[in-house]
Amino acid sequence: MKHFFRRFLGFCALIFAGVCTPVAAENQEASLAAEVSQLCERFTEAAAQGQLARLQELISQGVHPDCADSLGYTALMFASFVGYYQSAELLLKNGADASKADRFGYQPIIAAAFAGKQGLIELLQGHGARLDAQDDFGFSPLMAAASNGFHAAARQLLEAGAAVDLQNLQGQSALHLAAESGRARSVQALLEYGADIEGRDKNGQTPLIRAAWQGRLEVVKLLLLLGANARAQDGVGWSAFHYAREQPEILAALRTGK
Repeated sequence: MKHFFRRFLGFCALIFAGVCTPVAAENQEASLAAEVSQLCERFTEAAAQGQLARLQELISQGVHPDCADSLGYTALMFASFVGYYQSAELLLKNGADASKADRFGYQPIIAAAFAGKQGLIELLQGHGARLDAQDDFGFSPLMAAASNGFHAAARQLLEAGAAVDLQNLQGQSALHLAAESGRARSVQALLEYGADIEGRDKNGQTPLIRAAWQGRLEVVKLLLLLGANARAQDGVGWSAFHYAREQPEILAALRTGK
């Protein structure tokens, strides 16, 4: 990438000297931008494939570790999601921003949690990534781990101090998301760390209502066992019974409380 900068400075000199026109320089600048974009695509691709030597080579050529692809995904984000610890470590050692987000606010630590990569969660946290980072939709690392069934990663985040009842833009907590996804072990972990079993989202729905609606029998039984109110009503006056009206097993569990 260094030779691109030298070329760019050369173009500037030519403009000032009157040797080339601003239009020609504009074309040259566009060409440079396209080359840089291609380099960034190759860089992020190398990260996604765990090509450590290639990453090192491109960094030595001047590619910035925070270089992103056309969607704004950085190399660190790819490495965090796929689970290439050494690649992530290399990028961070060379100055990658552990909290750099894509255009939707999605950060590497959320990607690592979504994939249940515990080592990478710890690595990113050690380089300044926030446990309660949220994207533009309010999605956090804990929500990512819990809703995707990575209960061990969820516990790791909780033990490190992640806010258990943090809400997304829909007012849903990690417990709501884990319940509706049928992640019983995540639900158990969240409740052990004090999650609000009767927490309400913006529609007034509790985790039990979400679980019943989605037909998550195991989670429904677990929530009932741990004291969830089967008669709780949402913002339109419907309870879990209404949402489970065509699901006999869940109705039976709601009626018996187990």
